[in-house]
This record gives sequence, structure tokens and C-alpha cells, in this order.
Amino acid sequence: MVTVVAPICACHHIGAPIALLHSKILTESLPSSNPFLTQGVRLCTLSLETVVGESSPSLPIVKGTVDNLVLKALCWTPMHGFEITQWVESRSRGSLDIRDSALYQALHRLEERNLVTAEWGVTENNQRARYYRITKAGRARLAAETAQWVRYAKTVTDILTSAAGPA
Repeated sequence: MVTVVAPICACHHIGAPIALLHSKILTESLPSSNPFLTQGVRLCTLSLETVVGESSPSLPIVKGTVDNLVLKALCWTPMHGFEITQWVESRSRGSLDIRDSALYQALHRLEERNLVTAEWGVTENNQRARYYRITKAGRARLAAETAQWVRYAKTVTDILTSAAGPA
């Protein structure tokens, strides 16, 4: 759970399609030195809790992230497509649902760019399937993309959870 204290005006501008949003007005026990209080701005606490369960729809996959999720899945062991899908759904606790078409387009793209290799094998159910393995170039690409993603997510989170005001 993430808790953020922000002016009420900021609370009204935060959309939470992927989280349950609770707000509570804080009027007691604020120090008199609080700049928001002296400006006559009331504060609220935002608590964002991820909602997981049957009633909660899966999150949309942000464009460009399927490739990175596939590379991450393949860091552990070679997998076929269904295993990759299961891995992502398990790691996201059911919040991410990758469509088969998106998965296989990503695998094709990654193979064309020599970020993964593929070879035919047999599954536990005695079915023929293509097993994908991450390459050295794929690991390097994943490291670079992960660093950029973490920086991007931190920047956007900092902006969305900051108090509204001039730059």
C-alpha cells in the first residue's frame, strides 16, 4: 500500500483505474508550521491498494512492455509461449493478462532482433512447442530497458503523488 499526503486539490486530480482509492481528511494533529495549513489548504491522505480478484479487471499492458516482460520471464529458464503467459500472470498476481497474439508478435520481434533464440521441443504433456531462450544481447537489452523503466516510473509516480503547485 502506498500512502501519500497531499492537498485536497491534488486528490481530486488523481485517477485510480488500477487501484482502489481511499481518502481521509486530516484536520487534527497537523503541526502549525505545516505550509498547507497556513495557506488554508486542507490535506488528505491517499491510500492506493491494488485490487486483485475476480471482480477486478486485468490491467491494460502498456505499449512496449510485452517484450520486456518476455525477456524477464526467459531470464530464469527457456520456456514455450504458454509457460511465459503463466509466468507473467503469476508474477502479476493475475493483474496482467497478455493476449496470445501480443505474446507471439513479441516473440517474433525478439527473435528477429536476436534477443531470443527458439528451438522445437516437447512439453510435459507430450506436445510439440517452440522453446525460447534469452541471448546475451537480450540480457543486455533487458538491463537497459529495466533501468529506463524504473527511472520513468519513479518520475511519473513522483509527479502524480506530489502536491499540486507551481513548477
